[in-house]
Amino acid sequence: MNDEHFYTEKTYNNNETTILIESDQLSAILKLADMKKITLILLAIFWIAGCNLNKTKEPATVTENNYIEIINFHKRWNDDAWKPVNKYTQQVLNKDFAKQQNDNKIVYNDYDLGTSEGASIALKYKTKGSALIINQWKGNKVTIHNITDFARSTIAHPDSFEMGLKKKIDTLLASD
Repeated sequence: MNDEHFYTEKTYNNNETTILIESDQLSAILKLADMKKITLILLAIFWIAGCNLNKTKEPATVTENNYIEIINFHKRWNDDAWKPVNKYTQQVLNKDFAKQQNDNKIVYNDYDLGTSEGASIALKYKTKGSALIINQWKGNKVTIHNITDFARSTIAHPDSFEMGLKKKIDTLLASD
C-alpha cells in the first residue's frame, strides 16, 4: 500500500466486515452519488414539464344558460380532407355570428383527437374520427346535433356548406 493515500474504514450493520477505501476512491464514489441525485432531480423536472406540455387550451367558457356549442374534432395527422371543414366553420362563425360569440351565445371548441383530452371528449360523442357537432344547451340540458355527414357531403362545395351551417345555427338560435 502506498503511504501517501488516506484510507477510510467502514463497518456496516454491526457486522465484522471492514471495507478499506482510498480517499480518491471515496471522492469518486461521492461524486457519482451526487451525479445520480442531480440526474434524478433533472429527470423529475423534465417529467413535470412534459406533463404540462400536453395540456391544451381550456374550452371556451359560457356565462349564459342557453347557448350553442360547436365542436370540431380532427386528427392532426393525415387529415387534409377535414381541414376545409374547420376553415369554413370558423369563417361562418366570424363573418355571420361574431356578435353571438362575443356575447357567449355561440362558443367554438376545437379538439385534436391525438391528445388525451380530445380523445376523451370524443368518446362522449361516440366519434373516433373527425366530426362536427353542434350542441344546443338550454340550462343543464343539451341536444346534440351531429352534422358530420352533412359536412362531409357538402365540403367540396364551400358555399353549400357555409349556407347549410349558417341555416342550422340560425334555426337553433331562434329556438332558444
